[in-house]
Amino acid sequence: MKSELNRRKLLSILSAGGTATILPSCATFSEYHSNTWWIKEGYAPLQEEFDRSNLRVEGEIPKHIHGLYVRNGGNFRGGNAPHYFVGDGMLHGIWFKNGKPMHYRNRWVQTSLVKDGKKMSIDKKDNMSNTSIIAYGGKLLSLMEIGFPYEINSDLSTKGVYRFDNTLEAAMTAHPKVHPTTQNLQFYGMSFFSNPFLHYREANENGEITKRIDIDLPGSSMQHDFQRTENYVIFLDLPIVFSKMKAVMGQFPYSWQGDKYRARLGLFPRTGTASDVRWFDIKTGFCFHTANAFEKKDGTVIVQLSHFKKLWVRSPYDINFPSQLYQYHIHPQKGILSEGPCDDLRVDFGFVDSRFAGIEHQKLFFSTLTPTGSQVTDPVRFSGVVCYNQQGTRLDKFTYPDEFDCGEFTFIPKSHDALEGEGNLIGFVYNRRNDTSTLDFFDAENVSIGPIARVHIGNRVPFGFHGTFVNNAEFL
Repeated sequence: MKSELNRRKLLSILSAGGTATILPSCATFSEYHSNTWWIKEGYAPLQEEFDRSNLRVEGEIPKHIHGLYVRNGGNFRGGNAPHYFVGDGMLHGIWFKNGKPMHYRNRWVQTSLVKDGKKMSIDKKDNMSNTSIIAYGGKLLSLMEIGFPYEINSDLSTKGVYRFDNTLEAAMTAHPKVHPTTQNLQFYGMSFFSNPFLHYREANENGEITKRIDIDLPGSSMQHDFQRTENYVIFLDLPIVFSKMKAVMGQFPYSWQGDKYRARLGLFPRTGTASDVRWFDIKTGFCFHTANAFEKKDGTVIVQLSHFKKLWVRSPYDINFPSQLYQYHIHPQKGILSEGPCDDLRVDFGFVDSRFAGIEHQKLFFSTLTPTGSQVTDPVRFSGVVCYNQQGTRLDKFTYPDEFDCGEFTFIPKSHDALEGEGNLIGFVYNRRNDTSTLDFFDAENVSIGPIARVHIGNRVPFGFHGTFVNNAEFL
């Protein structure tokens, strides 16, 4: 009974991205919380749901933009929120028809917390569903990595909890991937209390889970993202680690353990078993988001991501550390061939042309960040977009004027058979001068000229996390 009570206490304090809503008793918290930037300006939550048509457009939106762009993010339902990662999921969507914006709508994800007033619990449906949204198998799924997905209808209303073929028992990452050949959905979930901590799964387009692999780890590390190639799955076992002791004592359960927890990269052959995972020691650091991975002809696996040298060292509030484009070159037999940063520019939210995800690509895109002051008391500020070649050399870059803040961008190819990189980048952008947001469009082959078009929303879209574009008439 005591163990079960501890589990309930723990899960009641967990929040988005593997973090927690509790307030750590440390000096750093008073510094950070006195600023509360995460409920001000572009971060401030909305308390209303809007429907807007007749949206004003600047420039010309390409005609191939035909479908739904939707983005997820935490949106606090009143009160003084204790952390940026905490907040109930809210979806913001714009429907397009042949380049014309037809409608904007924002909706709460009707989780059990919003709809029924429940609290976070050991039941995996009781999560905030605030981190990302994907389209797979004709469904829209809203995701948060400590629980089950929620299925979303084409009008952004919530259908309910989704468990694939009703056999999903583990939590699901907010960053699933589609295998480049089989088109299976690849994902994993983490457990907190006992090994195996890592649960890898695959599902086909009919929503049937076809593979289950459970993997032992030295501890329950925070694994927000992973990668895959044609033949491998790549896991990142890094030194931000969950502590059951801290959790049951009411402290923030994750902390930096770079001095004692080995940073490792795991290479798992998709046709293998848990015992076939090969772990390689890597330099200490952390990663929230990967960009891509692929295999070279000689068998070398290349992984590209945004890398922090350290994070959450003083407390879980020091999130304003720099992160750079970083590459690993790994050979399954020879081990780590090389690793290191490619550039000193601060970047995150990396991605490639979606048609080249998991295979060799020639272009990488990232959102850029501008330092804003203290690592403890100031927010990160996304300020533009940059394009790199495969080797990590800058090809193109755009930085917004000071009154604008952006976030993640999404790639939309010009057509199914267009050359790599032919298409557009889209993402929400906030204007601090008038407290409103736009959806901006870039030519992916010439980002330095800035936005070629923008849709004026009519209200602020709070900074959020991850989105997707669904190029499908059924969502119009």
